[in-house]
Amino acid sequence: MKQYLKDGIDLNKIIRNIKGANENISIILPSFQRSFKWDTNRQKRLLASFLVNIPIGGFLLLEGKNNEYSNKRIGFRNIEVPSNKIKSQCKYLLDGQQRITSLYTIFTDFIVELIDKKEKNPNITYRTPHKYIRNRWYINLSPKAPEDDDIFGLKYFNFNKIDDLELRPPEEIVDYIEQYKIRLGKDTGKWYHPNNDRKIIKNIKGNRLPLYYLYNMQKQQKFNNILDLIARRQINIIIDECLDTDDKEQLRKIYNRTINNYEDKLTMKGDFLNCFFKQPNPSETSTFKDIKSDLQNLSNMWTRNLNDYFKDKLKNSLSVYILPKEEVHRAITIFENMNKGGVKLDVYDLIVAKAAKEMEKSLTKEITSIIQQRDTIPKEVNSSNQNIEFDFTNLNIMSKDELNKTKIKNQFLNLLSILYYGDTENIDISQTKKSMQLKIPAIGIENNYEKAISSLKRAYEFMYSRLGLTKVTDLHYQLMILPISYCLKDGWFKKNPETKYNKIEYWYWMSIFSGLYRERQNKQSIKDIKRLSKWINGENNGNWIKRNSSDILNVRRYSNLDTLSGKDEYLDIPNAIKKALNQYIISREPRDLYYSKKSKIIISANNIVHGKIEKENHHIIPKKSMPEEVLHNLDKSIIRILSESPLNITPISKSTNLQILQQKLDSYIEDILNKEDKYGEILSGHFINNTKINELASQENKDADFYENYITEFIADRFKKIKDSLKYELDSLLK
Repeated sequence: MKQYLKDGIDLNKIIRNIKGANENISIILPSFQRSFKWDTNRQKRLLASFLVNIPIGGFLLLEGKNNEYSNKRIGFRNIEVPSNKIKSQCKYLLDGQQRITSLYTIFTDFIVELIDKKEKNPNITYRTPHKYIRNRWYINLSPKAPEDDDIFGLKYFNFNKIDDLELRPPEEIVDYIEQYKIRLGKDTGKWYHPNNDRKIIKNIKGNRLPLYYLYNMQKQQKFNNILDLIARRQINIIIDECLDTDDKEQLRKIYNRTINNYEDKLTMKGDFLNCFFKQPNPSETSTFKDIKSDLQNLSNMWTRNLNDYFKDKLKNSLSVYILPKEEVHRAITIFENMNKGGVKLDVYDLIVAKAAKEMEKSLTKEITSIIQQRDTIPKEVNSSNQNIEFDFTNLNIMSKDELNKTKIKNQFLNLLSILYYGDTENIDISQTKKSMQLKIPAIGIENNYEKAISSLKRAYEFMYSRLGLTKVTDLHYQLMILPISYCLKDGWFKKNPETKYNKIEYWYWMSIFSGLYRERQNKQSIKDIKRLSKWINGENNGNWIKRNSSDILNVRRYSNLDTLSGKDEYLDIPNAIKKALNQYIISREPRDLYYSKKSKIIISANNIVHGKIEKENHHIIPKKSMPEEVLHNLDKSIIRILSESPLNITPISKSTNLQILQQKLDSYIEDILNKEDKYGEILSGHFINNTKINELASQENKDADFYENYITEFIADRFKKIKDSLKYELDSLLK
């Protein structure tokens, strides 16, 4: 039997083969490989798994000669490596490009190093590396919130048990990983970064460790220096904490968390507690010097342990399959088997298997049965005059003939765990961890599964009725479903239903448009489960959510006008806001742009979900419909607004979109205005200014300057209308 697996090839060696020693590269990418596709979130999840030693899959290399296939440099778009820089006998990367490229660019300063070494390749510019890897990566050693785990032991230099970190699930590491985009300087071709080599040690922001220093032997010393700097700073913080307190119990805690655990390795001769508690000027005593000396020794142990931990990551063995060049015909078969040859088990599968011990029927069949039952959505939910019979499966809950994993399975598990482990007061983030979910006994699953899946159904049905949701994947921040589900765990509201539903809607729009779920979704959703359920029951005044009103569509790099207009060409407009704006417009149920008494098309969740109309997202000022001579002269930022800004997009019917695509801009605008004049209230439903759109149709001799000014003003005006409407509606919900 043939052996293709070369186990034990560490990341260090793979990077060395990609970079090449003395321009002797031995791993290259064949040009027929697809482009790099992973965004920073996927790279972050891969890095988290890699840091806790979870296997990240195998890699397939094909042996060959350096001129056997056309190639491209790993990490770059269509930049070929000259054959004289490649070993005559090399290897082509057939499977694992996304993972290898991610790790290579995370642990090396690959772009800056190319520029610093004055790479003699005029084709390498700022845009030739893939946009998702124009970054530098860091580990932030500080917990983001006081209640977070101090997993790197920074606070009291407690990182002596590396195994404890490696036993953690990757999702606990993700919050400590940060990346910053490398920008292009004012001088074209010059690279810079806010934490460049000249400033990073003196002006390091926070407690961030640059991972891109780890591979380079010369820069590893800078990595050590940064760790030392962080440790020295932390010693002062601990000392200040001791000097600032006259609480003996607090001093005892500090002592127990630091020196007491390591006395056998330290040199302390003085009395820690008496030094700070009894003395008027502790810093003038000889004991104080002993304590500082001990803290320094403790910090030295901490820095050594962290140093070893991170540097050892580059020694992680990867499973690499090397295919001899004469067996290239087997590459496709091996590739398919590596990627498709097995069924992945997840927590949901294991929970189903455990439940089988206690339940007569399959848990999946029971859940599917509940999901397929038609529900009655009370009229109070959507402020209509009658109850609605609703089929939950219309929300596209199936993915490849299975329940959607992230929106249904994962959230069912979260709710199941929360319901099993306790009441509102006892809910905490640990209950959403896989390890806790797997501890639920079979009887616990049996007693809570029905309530969990039913409350999840009601939450999505509420979003369909009130929030413009047309399929479960419309919800960008998946954990936002948990607070709604928990509030509806006992069924639809009987007492004061309208007030309670209004509070949920208020919480949703406020949370998504003020950016509360951009980071740390897990912790935010757990907090909101507690706070929202109590607010609904009159146990708090809701100020915890109301205080975010000034941030509605006003968060820099997330939801303000500069971001949504695409003004910053290096910043991707968040998908969360794109989806939320679309939902918000649909929730208002506007008329179709070509509304008529004959068609009476309304853009509503009900019409979309039940197939009465097919919804498409329409560019209000379509780029393709503009005069070609104008398009050629428009500034790139204006082109980006037309193509990408959600402020130039609104939901309409597919039939209307097809009609618009066949028209020139002026005639399409004229048609809209004629419909508006005849039926009214069409443009306002889409937050389009009647006067402003008329200006586009009536102005003669429109050149590029006119369009640039007009489009900028149009986008700003629409942004203001949406923002004003949101604030008015939110105020109305609480009256």
